Amino acid sequence: MKENGFYPELAVKLKPVRNGKSDGRYCENKVKQEFKTDSCNTLWAGDITYIKTSVGWVYLAVVMDLYNREIIGYSLGKKIDTELVKAALVNAIGRSGVKDDLVFHSDRGCQYSSKGYQNLLEEKGITGSMSRHGCPYDNACVESFFTSLKKEKIYRKRYETMEEVKKDIFWYIEMFYNRKKRHSALEYMTPVEYRLKYDEKRIA
Repeated sequence: MKENGFYPELAVKLKPVRNGKSDGRYCENKVKQEFKTDSCNTLWAGDITYIKTSVGWVYLAVVMDLYNREIIGYSLGKKIDTELVKAALVNAIGRSGVKDDLVFHSDRGCQYSSKGYQNLLEEKGITGSMSRHGCPYDNACVESFFTSLKKEKIYRKRYETMEEVKKDIFWYIEMFYNRKKRHSALEYMTPVEYRLKYDEKRIA
């Protein structure tokens, strides 16, 4: 990297304090760091991250299909509440549908353990799963996505408006990450390429 003039960009992680009370509706950890699954729409994972702007914090909630690491749903908002994560899940459902054996995994944040979110999972026939308390490794795939997003896009820019954030998040997820970023865990294919390969096998 030094010979070619490339240098790592180090960033200080700034996180606002999470506010909110949990309804305490925690789920058993059904994933247990086994992030591999044999088909699409059987194991999803979600989480929330923070984006600093000149007008305050903006929050991003995502839903990832762990079969191919594709971001299939996301939502942006200025409030880190249950509606934020519900919107991301509804977006994912509208895009990919729901299988009978679908499991959704998250941390124990008050947004995911809330009565409203747990009721939505139940209503859609989705089984909930949650990480152990304070263990980011239990949701490592989504944490890895957030790390890449911030290093490759967020930390390189100062955001003045919400519209700027929306534009960059759309570009990163829909145009770059899902369609161009290759993963060693996916045989060095992109998430979309890997999913299309699965579709071909299923049709055959």
